[in-house]
Amino acid sequence: MVTNEAKYVIFSFIKSNYYFTKQIDRSHNNSMSSSSTSVNSSADRIQVEEKTCFDDQNEPLKKGIDSTELEKQANNEDITKGWESEQIRLKSLCVLEDVEPWEIHRFVDSQSTLGLKDVKPLKYIAGTDISFVKGDETNACAAVVVIELPNLEVIYEDISMVELTAPYIPGFLAFREAEFIVKKFDKLRNLKPEIMPQAIMVDGNGILHAREFGLACHIGVQLGIPTVGVAKTLYYVDGIKKNEEHQNKIKMNLKKGGDTFPLISNSGKTLGVTLRSCDKTTKPIYVSPGHNISLETAVWLVQLCCKYRIPEPVRQADIKSREHIREKWKSNE
Repeated sequence: MVTNEAKYVIFSFIKSNYYFTKQIDRSHNNSMSSSSTSVNSSADRIQVEEKTCFDDQNEPLKKGIDSTELEKQANNEDITKGWESEQIRLKSLCVLEDVEPWEIHRFVDSQSTLGLKDVKPLKYIAGTDISFVKGDETNACAAVVVIELPNLEVIYEDISMVELTAPYIPGFLAFREAEFIVKKFDKLRNLKPEIMPQAIMVDGNGILHAREFGLACHIGVQLGIPTVGVAKTLYYVDGIKKNEEHQNKIKMNLKKGGDTFPLISNSGKTLGVTLRSCDKTTKPIYVSPGHNISLETAVWLVQLCCKYRIPEPVRQADIKSREHIREKWKSNE
């Protein structure tokens, strides 16, 4: 809790800095007044704009600072520190290469002829999604589905309403959503271990993330299963931007289903790819590895599961979660 004395000190510090900066040249002041940060959510990704308290246009100090808002900010700072520490710990466990036999031997046409009789063929793939109630940032529907190859039919589903009580903090979406998805897989492991998925596709990002550890990474490390991040919109990170240049690359490079071009950060690391998933759509998706899988295998896996733009595991999870919300709201009317 933030004490009254602490609130007064914080307020006095901010106020004194505010009036001091009013005397500084406007051009210098404007260069410090705002910063933009882009973030993703599991549904449609949103852009967040952060402004400092020195913004001449808003001048919040003239209206006074809400003590409850100061307390909320202080609490969020404490939460963020804890989440940062846990994120670093989990990231140290993340593996970005193929480890499962089906991954290593995925291009082998006949496993039996090459002495690979013990390799379990890829058969079960899961998809996850969390859909939100319109206008409600707390009540949502979490969905996990398992599809069977090669027909891509849903053989298992677990859909339920959940209450997201953790605050939304950019860059830490996993700490708000992952636990509900992980619990559903723990339930599946106990109920029907024979159809436990060999890979999971997450509606979100893997290493295409500000700290290279998105929702798909988080879920994969916790479950120890290969995971892939499949995002519908581009996460702006480390020099990767959805600007005119990006759009031109899409037109030039994504001419048919299966075409890709890499998403390379300022540091030179490839964090994912933009993928035209099939010929039926010209609108791309953004694929990145999460855990226990290489980027190349992640792209191959997504293409294997695409009838339409979105791979079936994620597409079915999204459809069923939205249907569940609609049915629930109808029954409440």
